[in-house]
Amino acid sequence: MAQAIYAPDPDKKKLQATKAAMFDRRGGVNKTYFCVSEQGKVVDVRTTKKFPGDPQVDKIIRDTVKKWRFRPFLVGGKPRKTCTTYTFEIHFK
Repeated sequence: MAQAIYAPDPDKKKLQATKAAMFDRRGGVNKTYFCVSEQGKVVDVRTTKKFPGDPQVDKIIRDTVKKWRFRPFLVGGKPRKTCTTYTFEIHFK
């Protein structure tokens, strides 16, 4: 897999402004699939397991993942596109 060089967490202020945080106060899991291009940019981002009850949380996570940057995975010294799924566990206090 490619090595992350910039991978911030989802913005806590944005998450706290969601319905899930303000009213439900219930955490959950989101799984997000993405690929890292030969240039190290994130492409093909999609939610594979939705956060329960609030699609805005999924959108915040997808938007965050799109900002991530990586050192590309090398095969024989050449960069290759790689794909993976990342699990986010979201908890609200």
